[in-house]
Amino acid sequence: MKIVNINILLFFSLSIFFSSCGKAERSNSNNKFSNLEKSKILSQDLLNLDSDTLKSSYQMEIKVPDNNDNEVLMSEVIDSVWYLKLGEIPNDIISDWISEIEIHDERIYLMDGQKNEVYIFDFSGDFLFSKNVSGQGPGEFIRASSFAIDSYNNQLVIHDDRLSKVLYYTLDGEFIKEQRVYYRFLDFAYLNSSMSAVDLNKSDNNHLEEIRNNQLAIVDTTWKVIAKGGSYNATNEQDFYFTGKVFSKKGEEVFYLRPFSNIVYSFQQNKLTPYCYIDFGNQTLPHDTNFNFKMASDFAEEYSNYSYIVGNAYFLSDVTYFEHYYGGGRTAHLFRSNTTGKLFHGKINNDIYSLGFFQASTAIPEKNVLVSYTSSEQVYANRKMILESGTGGEALIDMVSNTESTDNPVLIFYKLKTDF
Repeated sequence: MKIVNINILLFFSLSIFFSSCGKAERSNSNNKFSNLEKSKILSQDLLNLDSDTLKSSYQMEIKVPDNNDNEVLMSEVIDSVWYLKLGEIPNDIISDWISEIEIHDERIYLMDGQKNEVYIFDFSGDFLFSKNVSGQGPGEFIRASSFAIDSYNNQLVIHDDRLSKVLYYTLDGEFIKEQRVYYRFLDFAYLNSSMSAVDLNKSDNNHLEEIRNNQLAIVDTTWKVIAKGGSYNATNEQDFYFTGKVFSKKGEEVFYLRPFSNIVYSFQQNKLTPYCYIDFGNQTLPHDTNFNFKMASDFAEEYSNYSYIVGNAYFLSDVTYFEHYYGGGRTAHLFRSNTTGKLFHGKINNDIYSLGFFQASTAIPEKNVLVSYTSSEQVYANRKMILESGTGGEALIDMVSNTESTDNPVLIFYKLKTDF
């Protein structure tokens, strides 16, 4: 009997939950997207990005060792850790689930995945402003599904999947305009001042035959689809909805990883170019992997002898980092020096007595920093153990001593070593 890790079941359960939410809207799709003018939604000359991804040369190739159960000491790869308590918000508090974090121009933008609202803090943790659920009228939204920072036009852009529109704000929160969209998607990232990459993933777009079997699109400023990629069989696979964050950035360069694949692409001249090949050897998922599952445990058991990635790697200035699943749902981490090519790979051993290595939420590439978060409840629950152990550093002890269970979450910054 194979044992399936409870953490991956939780991730799968959440993903299936959101998929179910999406299915609940499918019965209304015809009404939601009625009277479509395809000429305004899809380019007449719709490019197929998949035709440009057949190159065999990569800027980076990573052969993942088989020693998934090896231990990686945090002290081997992490130079320092510090913490940032998110400050008080008037008459509000952020939930334990931060679904997205972006750091731009010394500000922290994050989305509460439970409340579906966006909060902005400065780099001291002080609250600046928020964009809250407000309604269904012009300039209002009922569910922040995703957001992005348009650094080219200095705008905060929020997507509401329920109302099928995107809302534009200045970086100080002043409303500018909104734009209707006629397809569903999960996330997006700006490629330049006039184009964005859109993670369609396995969203229900059966009303648009041209893109219903695609997980990726490039759109213009009116959200017209001008290119598509990441083909899959929506009829058989749409029910299996498990993904991480597929976009990552390094400066102005945007990277894309299709979930369960092992090739990372960069967008060059608005086309996909193979960038990094991640080789799992005999543990690489087969090309004919079956995604026609309804239960996460069934997939984990069927492919328990394989390794796979569901979210993008982080390409920092001096280090490349990613995590992958193996053995039916266990997690392994890999750190690669971009200078020497040396790898650290396996399970994380928290030997520096930080709050632990949690799943990275974002990064500051130029500073070789990964950013995660933890809830104030978890910090408070471990307060006595941490304070009495006498092993925590000054920053950890100070933060734990001043955190109550009713505070907002705490961000954790991991500065990686660059000389391993």
